[in-house]
Amino acid sequence: MMPMKKLWIIEFIVMAIFVPFAVYMKTAGRQNWIPADKAEMLLTIGGLLFFAFIIISTLSSVLPGLSSFFSNPFLGTGRDAKRIIATGRPATATVLAIDESSQGGVTTINDQPYLNLKLMIDDGQTPPYEISLDTVIARVDVPQFQPGAAFPVKIDPLDPKKVTIDIEGLKHRARPKIGGQNWTDADRKLLKEKGIDGIAKLVAVEDTGRSQDMQPVIKLSWEVTAPNLGTYPVSHETPVPTQTAQKLKGIIGKTFSTRIHPEDHNRISVHLTF
Repeated sequence: MMPMKKLWIIEFIVMAIFVPFAVYMKTAGRQNWIPADKAEMLLTIGGLLFFAFIIISTLSSVLPGLSSFFSNPFLGTGRDAKRIIATGRPATATVLAIDESSQGGVTTINDQPYLNLKLMIDDGQTPPYEISLDTVIARVDVPQFQPGAAFPVKIDPLDPKKVTIDIEGLKHRARPKIGGQNWTDADRKLLKEKGIDGIAKLVAVEDTGRSQDMQPVIKLSWEVTAPNLGTYPVSHETPVPTQTAQKLKGIIGKTFSTRIHPEDHNRISVHLTF
């Protein structure tokens, strides 16, 4: 795919050549420097070639992105994706880098960024290897593809450089709940039997720019109030689905019932309602 900046430069140069040519042909026909019919024919041919170049160059820039948007094997769409999911070898992909497309320049398709991903592929059987691919990624999903993010993929048996996200593998992964992922069974039992009842006001929801298990990691800040404890701040980071993160940002300022760990008051279980 040709970078848009280079495309504009080439089209400007072609136009700078065509416009004087068109003026000359018109003048030559009128002044009989060239027979009028031949001048008109040359002008028509030149015009057709000019507009053909504009159309072809524009399509060469846009179509690869459109193809990636509507049929994207990496994201599991299109005939190739179905084949890879059915016959491919399972592996884990780890994001090494995310940047503008490999052709350079900022490109969007249907207002979604067309980006380049560098991935480390490890199937547990062969030596890990790197791949690079261009793909459309929805803006809301970009935080899930930051360096360090890992997710299951299937490797194309015909070309190991091609992979498809294993959607079913993602569905069957254990999903951590909002907070509490570092709690032990003993903590949960203690919270249930001797926990302190209180209220928690959601003060802030911040994006950390990191992800875990294909979910953005957010920082939640609370203002907790309980008898004999007064009011105090609690903050913790947790991975949540993108849609949940957006919903949480919409309820900042609201208060919810909460259960406080009797031995560690920074450990809370909030009963969230959206």
